[in-house]
Amino acid sequence: MSAATPTTAQPWAGPVTKKAFLSVRRTIVCNPASDADFRRLTEQLGRRAATPAELELRLREQYPGARVVDGIASGFGSIRWYAYRDGHWLSSGSGGGSGQTIDGEP
Repeated sequence: MSAATPTTAQPWAGPVTKKAFLSVRRTIVCNPASDADFRRLTEQLGRRAATPAELELRLREQYPGARVVDGIASGFGSIRWYAYRDGHWLSSGSGGGSGQTIDGEP
């Protein structure tokens, strides 16, 4: 990605640098919430990922079924992503928990 290329995950229009994008507050909801190792890795990698696709690619090195998708922005300058260890939501009845919110702000 070049410095002036907009990303699909940004909630505003116009070119933005990766550095500027990474300074935007991000929340990552992890599922399953019961997997502390997945949450820790997602938090660590999420701080440097500019897009959900980039985070997904990095997570798949240890979790081949991982999927990361854009969520609804909770306000200007705020982004929400959903990280699924197994590629889909796991309900609390299947041991998945309700998800864990991680502040992705560097």
